[in-house]
Amino acid sequence: MTLFERVSELAKKQHIGLKELAGEIGLSESAIYHWRTSSPKAETLQKVAEYFGVTTDYLLGREVEKEEKVSELSDDTLIMTLDGKEVSAADREIILAAARAVIAQREANNKNDK
Repeated sequence: MTLFERVSELAKKQHIGLKELAGEIGLSESAIYHWRTSSPKAETLQKVAEYFGVTTDYLLGREVEKEEKVSELSDDTLIMTLDGKEVSAADREIILAAARAVIAQREANNKNDK
């Protein structure tokens, strides 16, 4: 898979167009399409990697994407960490409440769309 194909795939997963992605990271609208035949600068590649939360090696096809970690957020015994630090019980409850609110809103939006 080429760099262009990987970036296109990541953009689809995020429900974002390539022109929109280019604008988000400060490129011209057509810049990413040029990657079909040429390579971007290292700084540009790093911006794309940071935007999607992947490595430049992944974008270049040198490593496979890491599997997503799945956590059961309703489990009261769950220990959450962020940047290697344990999330307090109070903050965990806030995170769970926010997650529940997002899911409820999405379900309400899906019902309204039907």
